[in-house]
Amino acid sequence: MFYAALELRSAVEARQLEYSEALEHLQGSKIRHWNIAETHKRLRSNSYVDAIAHMRFEQGENVLDLFHVPVSSELKNQAEKLGDLLHAQAEYRLPADVFWTQLRERLVKIYRATWLVSQGNCLVPPLMDKDGTLHPLKIEWPILDSDLLANLDFSIGAKMHTRIRYLTEAPIDWLCDL
Repeated sequence: MFYAALELRSAVEARQLEYSEALEHLQGSKIRHWNIAETHKRLRSNSYVDAIAHMRFEQGENVLDLFHVPVSSELKNQAEKLGDLLHAQAEYRLPADVFWTQLRERLVKIYRATWLVSQGNCLVPPLMDKDGTLHPLKIEWPILDSDLLANLDFSIGAKMHTRIRYLTEAPIDWLCDL
């Protein structure tokens, strides 16, 4: 379970690093990705919402759905606390100790939250300048349908209907495997 704690903490660090690199032009300096709290704070300076951002782009019959799933404050806090498990434990616990059951439940909860964050296909939340210009979006292409992308016209002046919603719950077809 200690290795699972390391993997989960690393996964949260990695996702925040992906987000911070995608926003690097707004950050001003490199972020120390291993410092979960610092990275989270700097990301929050550009995006304040824990909700999933759903961006829908429509052009004729073609529809492109992008999702930005932020690392929530709760997940950040849980990942930070996993650091306590990465060092030698102060006391020995028997295999039947309730500590192990509680730890497993905690790790499963963190896994589910980390899995959810990894479902997003847009590394940048919808950010606009004061003049209403949308900041460039950074998209994880392997997740997207390449045929759909080939049918969309991204050229300058091309018309595209855009809708942005903030979801209180993940899409119903996002089912965690654990």
